[in-house]
Amino acid sequence: MRVPLDLRRVSEIITSNAIDVEHFKSHTLPNPESARPALICQNLTTGNDQIVDGNLTYVAFGMGVIMAQQEGIEMPVPPSAAGYMIEPVAWKRFVVPPELRGPDQLK
Repeated sequence: MRVPLDLRRVSEIITSNAIDVEHFKSHTLPNPESARPALICQNLTTGNDQIVDGNLTYVAFGMGVIMAQQEGIEMPVPPSAAGYMIEPVAWKRFVVPPELRGPDQLK
């Protein structure tokens, strides 16, 4: 499916070092055919969707939208990326119980 792109999130992924920018520049950009759909867990943390795999793909699509907008090209529909939105019913069974988590794990 197409998952909505949040351009603020694209910027946060880059500035928070959630991706290796060097890997992005040397692998993802020169090899667009290697992009895989992003996997996003719906409502993972307090009503927020969370990308669990595919940050590089998400950023690549977002950068394309940002570049298009800078060139005055308006997107005909809300921008989106290739991905899978995984509903809570599908991902909840994989969550580690709080008593088994380390201090730096998802709360």
